[in-house]
Amino acid sequence: MAGSVGIGDAASQDGPQDIGAAETDAGLAEAAIMQAKARSTATRQRLEAELREAKDLEGRLQKVRAGTLAAKQQLSAELQAAAAVAAQLEEARGQRQAAEAERDRFLGELEDLRIQLSTLAEQRASLKSEIELERPQDGKGVEAVIKGREGLEEWVDEKLEDEEEAAARQEFCEQTIARANALMRALGGANTQNAEAPIVAVENAREAASLADQLDEMGVEDSELDCGLRQLSLAGLEQHLETDDPEVLTAANALGASFDNLGDHESALALYRRALEGRQRRLGEDHPQSLDSGLLLANCLAQNGATQEAEALYRTVLEGCRRSLGASHGGTLACGEQLASLLESQAELSAAWQLRRRLLEGHREASGEDSPEALEAMARLAAVLAASAIAGAASPAMASSALQASADRHKQVLGAGHPSTLEATHKLANFLAGRGGNANAAEAVLRASLESCSQQLGSTSSGTLTSIDLLAIFLEGRGRYVEAEVLFRRALKGRSAELGSGHEDTLLSAHNLGIFLAGLPRRAAEAEQQLRSAFEARQRQLGRLHESTLESCRQLVQQLASMGRCNEAVSMLQQVLHELQEGDGTLPCAEQAYDGRILGCLQDLGNLLRASGDFAGGEAAYRQALGLQQRHIARRRPETADTEYNLGLCLGKQGKHAEAESLLRSAADTYTLWYSACDPCTLSALQQLACCLDTQGRGAEAEPLHRRVVAGLKAANGQSHPSVVEAEELLAQSLKCTLRNATEDSSGPVADAPDEGAGSPATGTPPRLGLGRRLREPQLRTALVRQPRRLRRAHEALPTQPAQSLQGSAQNRSGQPRSQKPFRMQLVSSKGELQQSCVSPAK
Repeated sequence: MAGSVGIGDAASQDGPQDIGAAETDAGLAEAAIMQAKARSTATRQRLEAELREAKDLEGRLQKVRAGTLAAKQQLSAELQAAAAVAAQLEEARGQRQAAEAERDRFLGELEDLRIQLSTLAEQRASLKSEIELERPQDGKGVEAVIKGREGLEEWVDEKLEDEEEAAARQEFCEQTIARANALMRALGGANTQNAEAPIVAVENAREAASLADQLDEMGVEDSELDCGLRQLSLAGLEQHLETDDPEVLTAANALGASFDNLGDHESALALYRRALEGRQRRLGEDHPQSLDSGLLLANCLAQNGATQEAEALYRTVLEGCRRSLGASHGGTLACGEQLASLLESQAELSAAWQLRRRLLEGHREASGEDSPEALEAMARLAAVLAASAIAGAASPAMASSALQASADRHKQVLGAGHPSTLEATHKLANFLAGRGGNANAAEAVLRASLESCSQQLGSTSSGTLTSIDLLAIFLEGRGRYVEAEVLFRRALKGRSAELGSGHEDTLLSAHNLGIFLAGLPRRAAEAEQQLRSAFEARQRQLGRLHESTLESCRQLVQQLASMGRCNEAVSMLQQVLHELQEGDGTLPCAEQAYDGRILGCLQDLGNLLRASGDFAGGEAAYRQALGLQQRHIARRRPETADTEYNLGLCLGKQGKHAEAESLLRSAADTYTLWYSACDPCTLSALQQLACCLDTQGRGAEAEPLHRRVVAGLKAANGQSHPSVVEAEELLAQSLKCTLRNATEDSSGPVADAPDEGAGSPATGTPPRLGLGRRLREPQLRTALVRQPRRLRRAHEALPTQPAQSLQGSAQNRSGQPRSQKPFRMQLVSSKGELQQSCVSPAK
């Protein structure tokens, strides 16, 4: 009992000690855990801090990369700019070298001139010494030697003076151009932000205007330099003078003329209007400067087709000129010429005739009856009468008398071989053979002209050879081919011997012979060879895109097409047309939108495509040509009517009868206005229109047109002529079709007609006149392009278009208008002094 108690007591005594040790161990373990947690927390915080630092470093690295990339791009741009600057420097170096070479060339030429002058001076001294040494034997010899010596001295003096004057003029011209370029470079062109002092700016502006005037007077053809100087002048004056100051208005007027010469008609019109309005307010409507601006504005309006406004302005300016300058002043007469030409272009022949009579009186009063101006006015008056007779508005006898008087007066004053005399003679002959109805008299006139030229000038003179050409063309038109060929070859041989094979007139004779051969049966290969030879020769001598070269090219194309080689012809013409539309560098960019060469090629291309059956392609070419004519040529012109006629044919073949009808009506109206109601072109257009109406089932409207065509052909060609028979067949078929439609109560359109005027098909559908086929025109309207260029248009007895007015002068009936540059015309000089003539040559 006692032993068990002792053991339990011992156990109870050891228990508290174990518990204390365990608690101690637990405390130590907890402390260790806390330390571990503290170390873990510190480690985590250190890692988070390092992570933040890494992110910060990464951000800075991205910025560094972006900065490096930007620096790289900037460096690349700077390298590119440096390369561009280097290229500009190289180009400037090349230009400088070219300028230095040009300067050296001019200096060399000047030195050559000086050497020639020195040589002439030595020769003069030698001749003088030789004359001094001579001792005549009698008094007559003394007098002869004295006169000979004096004449020789005068000739030598004149020669030396001419050489010195030419050298001085050339040197002064070079100096003026250099001064103008230096001024443009110094002032940065027409910079309106120039901050120079007022007196300097005005002086610079006046100097620029003075330099431009000097270059204009010297005949320097640099339109861009002239325009830059004019812009600089106007900009400088506008900064420091009033808007309507006369000097500012003069600068605006001159800049408008410069833009006009460059082909920028929109800018020119704005400046002309500004100058006109300002001068009328400041100086009055009848002041010469106001009249000058009005005339320039009217010319520009006429060139751009605003004929009504141009006509009204011409009349206003003409009345002002008569009041302030007089009826016989050069400015008054020139303004009247412009108005008369505009009236003629709009077929207002009666008004044009009355004005031409007053102009003839004015020219005779101003410069005499035998002056070139009076002779030209006489010829134009006769041409208006002839045009009126062609249109049925004047007596053919009166027109013949006027043309005869003009030809006789030219021959009496200028001589038989003068180009103006030959032109007047040719107008007379063609009118007699055409509207005058006397082909024998026409031939007699041409043969008499040829005989006079041969007797007075010789058988190989230019006038004689031109007369041979005209007679050959006339005989060809009359069907006398053997005589015509002899004359064509005689003209070619004579020009080759006198002028050389490469002369332009010789090439024209070769071209004429080729066209003649092309019109003969069974000589197509010979014609192609002749035309190709003329084309290649003109290409070598004149350039590929020269007007004469293109004329030969187009004739060769037509010959190839007539031989069945349409693809070759189309390809050749398309290549030339592409080169023209791209520009050949001979025209300012503003003028390339309208070029008579482009228009002619478009017409020919449309003809070829239409003849080959590509009516859509022909339509596109004709539409482009018609668009050019409508924008740049006065409305209701014969050449525009030709395009409308051809386009109407293409549209009709494609079933577009409504539009074709409109175009054919317009063409018929224009032909009636310009020629007559019985003219072959008018009748052909009416016949096509009638057949177009038949095709649409409108026979009742077509019948009077068919009857009009039949009556016109009977009056012109006689009852039994094939064209009359064909027209009567068309009328009968139209009546039959109309009767059938009325019987069947059918209002739908009939089927398309066969080509080339074929007979009526089984369905009884009325045929239309063949595609592009016109009724035979008077013989003298054929072979037009074979005439020498200076005499072209004479065959129609219509006045030639004025050199200062509309761009609608037709070269032939296929619609090939001349391409003309705008002209600067002035009634007053830059100082306001009246000039005797308001016509200045074109730039």
